[in-house]
Amino acid sequence: MYNKNTNSLIKHIDFIIQDIILFCLSFWFSYVVRHQSFNIFANRLYISYMVIIILLDMAGVVILRNYKNILYRGNFIELRKTVVLTLFVLLGLVFISFLQKETGELSRIAVGSFFIISSLLIYAGRIFRKKYVIRRLSKTDSRKILLIGSDDGICEVLEKIRDRGIVDFRISGIVSLENENNNSSQIKVLNKTASRKYLDIFNN
Repeated sequence: MYNKNTNSLIKHIDFIIQDIILFCLSFWFSYVVRHQSFNIFANRLYISYMVIIILLDMAGVVILRNYKNILYRGNFIELRKTVVLTLFVLLGLVFISFLQKETGELSRIAVGSFFIISSLLIYAGRIFRKKYVIRRLSKTDSRKILLIGSDDGICEVLEKIRDRGIVDFRISGIVSLENENNNSSQIKVLNKTASRKYLDIFNN
């Protein structure tokens, strides 16, 4: 799903579906808090609101580009992106209910609980989903690469790969270019034992 796919929305379809489900679940929770009832399907207005939430979520994903680099983002950035999307959906829902003159059905308790619950659920869902995807990609050995460079350059590349958190390839070998008397370079192909000092940087 995450290999050589140029369409960002299709590439992150799993996150999109997960967010939609969690948005609907959060809205159902807010309905329970507001009306003390579990049967949201008895209220046609809230069902129409749920459809609007799904449409607003999809619109927010496109407008805000909320899934760009989602696998590489840190937890704080992910929290900010989640809050921005939930605010977009919430404000859109309130605005549409105002146009329909149905704002009385969306009390401050329902609105507040929906924002808090959806933010927490979607944030937690994204964090766990990213960990699953990263762990799955790290076990993929479909591509092999050969590292060639100086000692410092090899260590820097390995550290950058490790910091990105996603490895969908396997390092098959390392070629170290050693400087001799600062005038020439000597090519040295490292075996598995000699390469361990580099790979320890990557694995730690």
